[in-house]
Amino acid sequence: MKLRSATIRATWPDGVQMMFGNSYRTWWDQLSEYCRQFNRTRPTIEVSSQPWISFGGLKWCAWEDFPGQLAIENKGRRVDEFVFRPANRIELNCLDR
Repeated sequence: MKLRSATIRATWPDGVQMMFGNSYRTWWDQLSEYCRQFNRTRPTIEVSSQPWISFGGLKWCAWEDFPGQLAIENKGRRVDEFVFRPANRIELNCLDR
């Protein structure tokens, strides 16, 4: 798996799912910022080997908004191409943190 270009899905106990990836800052920095800004606890992290959205330095987006963001990216990618699986500890330490 190419970890540097992975797309991350964070899920909180209340069911909120947000998408993160490396753009102008690492996904970890952006997830940390999101948690501070919205007073969120540490989420469960899942990873997809599909690269993050590559336009405009997108920091994060809600799972529900993800298809629209892919359409704006205009590379013909679809949500069903993003297969997520739980990230293990080694990956979390290697994913551009």
